[in-house]
Amino acid sequence: MASRLQFRSFQHKLLAGLLACGLGTACTCAVALLVLRARPLPAVAATVLFALGAGFGLAHWLRRARVQAIAQVTEVARRALETGDYSLRARPQVAELRDLADSLNAVLAQAETRAETLSATVRTLERQLEDSAGTEHALRDSEKRHRTLVAALTSVVWIADAAGDFVAGQPSWETYTGQSEEEYRGSGWRRAFHADDRGQLERLWSHAATARQALDCEARLLHAMSGRHRLVSLRALPVLDADGEVREWVGTVTDIDDRRRAEEEILRLNAGLEKRVQERTAQLLEANRELEAFSFSVSHDLRAPLRAIDGFSEALLEDFGERVDDEMREFIRRIRQATLRMGQLIEDLLNLARISRTELQAQPVDVSTMARRTLEELAQQEPGRPVEVRIEDGVIVEADPRLLRVAMENLLGNAWKFTSRTSNARIEFGTLREGSRSVLFVRDNGAGFDMEHADKLFGPFQRLHSGIEFPGTGIGLATVQRIVQRHRGRIWAQAQPGMGATFYFTLGDREAAANEPRHEERQAQWPTR
Repeated sequence: MASRLQFRSFQHKLLAGLLACGLGTACTCAVALLVLRARPLPAVAATVLFALGAGFGLAHWLRRARVQAIAQVTEVARRALETGDYSLRARPQVAELRDLADSLNAVLAQAETRAETLSATVRTLERQLEDSAGTEHALRDSEKRHRTLVAALTSVVWIADAAGDFVAGQPSWETYTGQSEEEYRGSGWRRAFHADDRGQLERLWSHAATARQALDCEARLLHAMSGRHRLVSLRALPVLDADGEVREWVGTVTDIDDRRRAEEEILRLNAGLEKRVQERTAQLLEANRELEAFSFSVSHDLRAPLRAIDGFSEALLEDFGERVDDEMREFIRRIRQATLRMGQLIEDLLNLARISRTELQAQPVDVSTMARRTLEELAQQEPGRPVEVRIEDGVIVEADPRLLRVAMENLLGNAWKFTSRTSNARIEFGTLREGSRSVLFVRDNGAGFDMEHADKLFGPFQRLHSGIEFPGTGIGLATVQRIVQRHRGRIWAQAQPGMGATFYFTLGDREAAANEPRHEERQAQWPTR
């Protein structure tokens, strides 16, 4: 704004000067005419007016031709200062102002060069600042890594002279113990060990030096990062010269404090575990003795009353058969059936208890032959019942034959029982391969069951069907599971109501069986009916 005001003041002054120049020229002409030629006054007046007009015309022409050109040059300078764009250039149309414009352009060019140089300098400084910040960050990271390394350092390497003194810098020793070079030089390094361990260390060192043999011992050494003494393993080896004399010692210090604490904790836990095992073993032996006593009681004390009830019921029918009406005869029949079911339940419980105590006698067993004989025995009990049987030949497993027979009798007996109301009944036994492992199965197309209740399937006294529809004690599958578990195996089932059931089981591979697919996965992998 100030530059504009100054420029307009310059314009006004220039115009006033031009007018004054024109008036002076007109007056000079008038006086000359009056003096030299004695012209009349009108002529002089006309001459003056002409001179004034010429002055005004000259002023107007100078304003447009010169002042505007100067204004253009001034505007270029003003814009360059305000915007900082020194690439602007003045290009006047008047030749007399080109020198001024060239001078201004030269100044602008120098300013542009200096501005570019300054900008480049600023960018260089910014990069240097960034590099400096990165270097500072890297130094901080390096320091953190160094501190972490020192904290995790478990081994120290050191060198001593023939007398066992440190005569050179020991960086790893200094890092671990925090001793300065002045502190650990000579025999000062031994002061880093716990005061209670120095005497033993001196004796062992003296013996190793005399015998020129390796030194191995454990002692507590100061750890700078933790500020306490930690247990370390000290090992030193003598370096002998050509004459067999010790030239120097090369040694290592290994931090074993955490390892020793872990070993002590393991020993403590093992001792506690051994004690608990002994206690649990004693409890288990006591429980087995109680179970045996219970089994004896069940076998003798409960069976005798049942036999009496059954015997007296039969005697009533034989001795008073003619005086017993039909209703009373039905009551006696129900009493005898109840005693038979109770006797069978007692027998199943005793079998379940014996299975847990029986020692396994594993040997090769032909399961195909075992299954075939079991189904033949079932068919002999119901000779008129048609059942399609499919048995895979040559299925040999390593198992206890007595226990495996009990398991197969329960599985095949269930298949026979639950297909009793099915037309075109079918029972199948076979194996499936899953990698290197054999999976045995018993399959039927009988009543089946809802998989929502599969978790209750192998529990004692758990039944998924009514006793009237399919009689039983609810102990059979619990017995089968106990037998399979004793063979380090697993048993599971897949079924649908009205579509039958398939029972899968493995023997001798509990770890692999623990990863068995769930029931819904099993259906997708193995074919069913």
